[in-house]
Amino acid sequence: MKTARILMVVSLLVLTTSASAQLSNNPSSTSDTDGWSSAWVEWNPSTFKVDVKDADNQSFTGISAGYSQFFNVVPLKPVFMELGIGVQYSFYEEKWKEQEYSEYEDEYYWSLRKQSLDLWSVKIPVNLTYKYNMPNGIVSLLPFVGANVRYNLIGKRHDYIGYKTLEKNVFDKDDMDGSKNTYNRFQLGWNIGVKAIFGKHIMADLSYGNDFSEIAKKTTISTTTISLGYAF
Repeated sequence: MKTARILMVVSLLVLTTSASAQLSNNPSSTSDTDGWSSAWVEWNPSTFKVDVKDADNQSFTGISAGYSQFFNVVPLKPVFMELGIGVQYSFYEEKWKEQEYSEYEDEYYWSLRKQSLDLWSVKIPVNLTYKYNMPNGIVSLLPFVGANVRYNLIGKRHDYIGYKTLEKNVFDKDDMDGSKNTYNRFQLGWNIGVKAIFGKHIMADLSYGNDFSEIAKKTTISTTTISLGYAF
């Protein structure tokens, strides 16, 4: 939590300093303050971070698609608020072997185990960003900081135990063997990153974030996001 606050403060200082620098260099400039829209797709490599001694973190992958609107929030200055909505699909699969004993054959053998997850969510990014036009006029950089709201709609875990597959609803405490393993539907997190606009329409961004709230007991999600979009 302390690290998140520090990153947010640093990002806001960067935004403010960049804005002051550009306005000082060109105080009469009032252009480039119109808002715009964008459609985007994302790759979201993520990690379940388990805050329990000797517990292993679990990496997984997410892909997203959505729409954002950028609103000018400071008159005559290129400071914008991004408000968006998207759909995210997250998934992982892991395999391992466990040694078991067969009373019938009176010997040990290795049994295959496999576990997978399918999670569908709605996400709402809310970011504060400053648009800095590079000298070449072709590329604009937009450092940003903000929050990401996520509501998990559907979550299924599949446990393969060698001869059958058990499907579990991750939001059902009976399926998940108690409330401590049950997933929460609502999550709130912070994120920090930079966007780039190439020409007038091509957008890309790179960011990192972590949840404030837990998806399960002692478990949060950290996410790196690589995005490609079209601005209009």
